[in-house]
Amino acid sequence: MSKKRKYYTSCPNCGHKLQNVHFCPECGQENHDLNVPLRHLLGELLETTLHLDSKSFRTITTLFLHPGTLTVQFNNGRRKRFVPPIRLYIFISFVFFLILALRPGEQNTEENQGSFNFTVAGVSAENLKGLSNPQIDSVMVANKVDTTGFYKYIFHQTGRLVNNPSEFSHILMRNISYMMFILMPLSAWFIFLLHRKRVRYYLECLIYSIHLHSFIFLLLSFFFLIRMISDSDIVLIAVVLYSLVYLFYSLRRVFAQKFFRTLYKSIILALLAPVSIAVCFLLTIIISIILY
Repeated sequence: MSKKRKYYTSCPNCGHKLQNVHFCPECGQENHDLNVPLRHLLGELLETTLHLDSKSFRTITTLFLHPGTLTVQFNNGRRKRFVPPIRLYIFISFVFFLILALRPGEQNTEENQGSFNFTVAGVSAENLKGLSNPQIDSVMVANKVDTTGFYKYIFHQTGRLVNNPSEFSHILMRNISYMMFILMPLSAWFIFLLHRKRVRYYLECLIYSIHLHSFIFLLLSFFFLIRMISDSDIVLIAVVLYSLVYLFYSLRRVFAQKFFRTLYKSIILALLAPVSIAVCFLLTIIISIILY
């Protein structure tokens, strides 16, 4: 998609005459007149950063309604009609986390953000709220906790957490996005082990994993948007069922195996997914607290 730019007829930097070129051949400055209406500038920014065009909508539609098709097309070398996997994942995950951050709910209230229900060495995190580091040391002494080394660091970090819950929430959300990115190659490795006789390279499974995670983020984005209107449990059930059906048909289309072989591999992956997410999520929380 060509960018709808407004060009200078002469370079404002060196005065060289120009004719609809992107850069001045004399000094190298970009030939782009930014003195345009705001809507034009915002539209150009959206086009440049997200590359939203007919290819994008075709890709998202295919991703959502035709399980495994994007992966098959990519692995077979037919890539021009669709958005590249990584760019697709970045765009959809950006939209997902934006919806997650903006959606209304009790979790966004200051009162709930300041509520933590966990203990450190037998001491409730809430008991450290509003305390300075010396006061936290006193709490540790009163509870017979070692005031040196690792325990002292963890107690001080916990004190920072309960005193600045909003800041920690932002850090945790950012780290969760990193965790989800790390989950893609991990999931691809599981898929590769299950289909090592059907694929030549690990990359084929990685592309499938990227598309699968993009679909999950897209589906969850729709889910949270619908939940803003209705909190019916039917929506949640529909999301879970469609995810399982999607996993089965995408595996069958990409790896071309028989029904029952695809079914049991789908079950294995469906069981591994929540375990992997739970372990990674727990590690993300621990690391976020340590590095906060």
